[in-house]
Amino acid sequence: MKKWLLLLASLSLVASVVAAQKKSDESNLRSLVETERAFARTSVTDGMREAFLAYLADESVIFRPHAVNGKKWFMESASTPALLTWEPAVAEVSGAGDFGYTTGPWEYRQNGKDDEKVFYGNYVTVWKKQLDGKWKAVIDIGATNPQPAPAKTGPDPVKNARKPDAKAGTRVHVETERAALIGMDREFSKDAEANGFAAAFLSRAATDCLFFRPGAHPVKGRDAIRAALAASPGKLTWRTDGGGISESGDLGYTYGVSKFEASGKSGEPDESVYMRIWRKPRRGDWQVILDIANPAP
Repeated sequence: MKKWLLLLASLSLVASVVAAQKKSDESNLRSLVETERAFARTSVTDGMREAFLAYLADESVIFRPHAVNGKKWFMESASTPALLTWEPAVAEVSGAGDFGYTTGPWEYRQNGKDDEKVFYGNYVTVWKKQLDGKWKAVIDIGATNPQPAPAKTGPDPVKNARKPDAKAGTRVHVETERAALIGMDREFSKDAEANGFAAAFLSRAATDCLFFRPGAHPVKGRDAIRAALAASPGKLTWRTDGGGISESGDLGYTYGVSKFEASGKSGEPDESVYMRIWRKPRRGDWQVILDIANPAP
């Protein structure tokens, strides 16, 4: 009887720990999405420059067109009447609750809200929780696409989010794992050069991978990405310039400069900046869950 009571007590403790972790994960995710939405509201009420200055981390990276310090770039830039609006559609946080990303559609009106000419695209922002508990953006990039079909209701990035892969309490040596992830991205480039980008990418892509390229609508999943790559054959290689990783070692990103040589095209290859977001499942190697590139003329 005593053994059964001990077993029931143990099971009850495990259930309470799991429930607490689930609540913590959802709280972290919700706070991230709310921060993104507050960022977007500030862009409307106070202007794009002021919004980015308020929500970018001091060490943040943006692309103008190559990687620069985002906070410094906006501090040195003048305010403009341009209106940039956006809404998160997908979000994910790490098991440690210190790191996450958001992505969704944006609209840009160069001359303000009454400008009839509208540019469309999707953004990707990686966030890191600061010592004061607030989220700040550490890297931000976007790609253009044609006007999307109107949606009746937007997706719920909290309700539809994937739960973190890292177990509660998991911690890694961040600098060691960050260096390993950057090294993996560099090996990925060598594989792409030797065996073709499509084969190298698809062997590393998660089943729910998102793929963004300028001038095209985003695609999701390996089959859709395979078709997109087949429509634009060529050679793609890149130089990895940096990256970051969560304290729990389950989410990370890499970025750099890529060069694409289209099949049958002569002359200099097209240059772009890119960013990838990676996820490490509890069992298995790192997988690409998002890949975005933008021309760097």
